[in-house]
Amino acid sequence: MSPTPILDRLAPLPPAVRPRSGMTIVFVVWSAVLLALAIAVSQGQPPILRRWLFDVVPNWIRLHGTGRAILLMAGTTIVVSLAMVAVHEGGHLLGGLIMGYRFKAIRVGPIQFDRASGLSLQGGLANAFSGVATVVPKTSKGLIPSGIVLLSGGPCANLFSGILVLLLPISHGLASALFIVQSIANGLSDLLPYRNSLGVSDGAFLWALFRHPAHAERWLSIMRLRSDTADGVLPESLLTEFLNKATAIRDASADTVIANAFAFSNAFHQHRDADAGRFLETCLAYSGHAPVPLREALMSEAAVFQARRYHQADVAEQWLADIPKAPRFPWIRPRVEAAILEAKGDIPAAIAKLEECERAVTASAAAPQRDYLLRLFRRWKSELSTDDVSLRVSAPPRELIVEHGSN
Repeated sequence: MSPTPILDRLAPLPPAVRPRSGMTIVFVVWSAVLLALAIAVSQGQPPILRRWLFDVVPNWIRLHGTGRAILLMAGTTIVVSLAMVAVHEGGHLLGGLIMGYRFKAIRVGPIQFDRASGLSLQGGLANAFSGVATVVPKTSKGLIPSGIVLLSGGPCANLFSGILVLLLPISHGLASALFIVQSIANGLSDLLPYRNSLGVSDGAFLWALFRHPAHAERWLSIMRLRSDTADGVLPESLLTEFLNKATAIRDASADTVIANAFAFSNAFHQHRDADAGRFLETCLAYSGHAPVPLREALMSEAAVFQARRYHQADVAEQWLADIPKAPRFPWIRPRVEAAILEAKGDIPAAIAKLEECERAVTASAAAPQRDYLLRLFRRWKSELSTDDVSLRVSAPPRELIVEHGSN
């Protein structure tokens, strides 16, 4: 039996699986918290919250008028939310720097500062009130303790800043009250294990660090591999120590797919075809847990691998037929077509298809992905232009490659 049945079209691609969000935990916990607060306020406790709800807020609304009060509250909430996000991401950044991580970028709402490119605006509704601190490990040693400090930094910064403002001997206005509530609420909620449309909570990662260290090491290694790729490190030059930790375990998760995709690309560009096929088979086997764009990309990789390494244009065409006519990334289909043309020996047509890929990347991809992909497509074109055709046609047959990989 083939060691790569999905890759060889002998077994079907697994169907997509909808991931569990864990948001039920958040809903139950915060419902209990709100119920406890309501009961406490009805009993006159805590006095500061009762005074705010039944004295300060009503008087403030009467003073400004309902309409103006709503606008002021909305504007203040936006500013305070961004301040809370800045504190959170600053906590992650500080924790990472303390543990020797390398600073890459930080984003608060739509404003991003990248160490390489400076300030920029990142549009999109998902970016409006979210944030990201990008710091990456310099070494694969000590990933667990350093990861705990990195992840704890955000929630701890929120809790510390919220409690600090609460205890300051000042008269708390609307802004400070909102900051206190949002900071403490976000610090506590982010310690709960859940995922939503914006990503995975710090609590979920911290839980993995304590309960599943290998999973946490994989996640931190993927961070480093992504960072190196964004920096323009070519696939064959990715660090083996992080690739090994990233692929050390397999489970029903997108991280398994991503880790093995990095390992596949590394092996493919080093012409370790047996290893590349094994890593790609793992990606395909767990692809049900990958987002749609990644599933489409994996189909493209399977087709290109079959065409360029095994010269099986017919199998590559079967993969091409499964890729949507309008995939998320418009260069996916012409990339496969270029590989098929190469396998059939039509080099000028293959080069023309790669030039189509370059145009699609230039028109739709953002830096640094655009620059990275263009380098790979141009290198592929260079290989087609300079390689001896006889060398391409006389590549080792599939049977020898599989046999070598099983030793």
